[in-house]
Amino acid sequence: MKIVYYSSLVVFLFLFACDDSFNPFGEFEKKHSVYCVLNLDSTNHIVTITEDIFSDDLNIDNVKTDSFVKNADVKIFYEDSIYTFHDSTTTIVRDGEKRNISFFYLKNVKFSRGNEINLSIKLENGRKLRSKIYPSRNIFGSFNTSKVIHDPNEEVFKFSWDYNSEEIIGFLPSLIIKYFAKVSGKYVEKEIEIPTEIYYEDKKLKEIFPRISSRSIINYQNSAIKKTLERISEIEENNSGIVIKNITGRVMVMNEELTRYNSSLKTFLDNFTIKLNPADYSNIHGGQGIFGFIFVLEMQINFWRDYIDYIEETLGYTYNAGFKLPD
Repeated sequence: MKIVYYSSLVVFLFLFACDDSFNPFGEFEKKHSVYCVLNLDSTNHIVTITEDIFSDDLNIDNVKTDSFVKNADVKIFYEDSIYTFHDSTTTIVRDGEKRNISFFYLKNVKFSRGNEINLSIKLENGRKLRSKIYPSRNIFGSFNTSKVIHDPNEEVFKFSWDYNSEEIIGFLPSLIIKYFAKVSGKYVEKEIEIPTEIYYEDKKLKEIFPRISSRSIINYQNSAIKKTLERISEIEENNSGIVIKNITGRVMVMNEELTRYNSSLKTFLDNFTIKLNPADYSNIHGGQGIFGFIFVLEMQINFWRDYIDYIEETLGYTYNAGFKLPD
């Protein structure tokens, strides 16, 4: 079950995890790898660069701390401006072990669709790495999903959208139930993601969530929507203090190379992880890795009469699409 506490901003910089297919017997070759995904909905951006001697995969767990490149000149050329990234470090914890990670950051800059974005990296040894992306303004058309969900007894709810790009564009859809729950006498806004399917296997509950694909439609089993609504009462202590607001439909959109990269992994990774198989996805000239973009679009889906009756009479919650937290 995926639960998000809405009191803090959710940053859509994806959390992906690499496989462990590193082959120690391969032919070693020193490589420079870049990972930079610009979140077009954010003003903060990160670049990681590593110097590797791996022949195939680069997994964060296999990377020594001193493999992360420092003191590089990292710039983005955008419209008539040049933006310079700054060095920094952070600490991550893997399997109970703390590790220092070096990266480059850029703050308070927002990139928009409809303009070419160029990444330029000059290493201390003079080597140059380059890449560019063009997030088209018309890459996404519109949602063509119903703005209301009618009958709790229907088999599926179709979530779909249009897009206008000739490229291979990746989509990561999600349906999120927004609700309020009383915590220590005060209402707190929360979110919970709906799986596309819920079933039992060997008496254990299994949930299937959307994966990145180029398809612009996904079917949600209505039984999964109902079960997710039911499970809110298992999470919250006070059923009478639960107020259901609506469902938010979200689609994360990403460029072709990032789509190929994520599709090969089939799972999410963090900002400091790079998987090396450049023939599949790399768009870094002079090295390998990913320069990509993402942005997220949303629509609101309200519950209709029969569903409201189910929420209030069967589950014992309150439904109020206009509910707001007091100032």
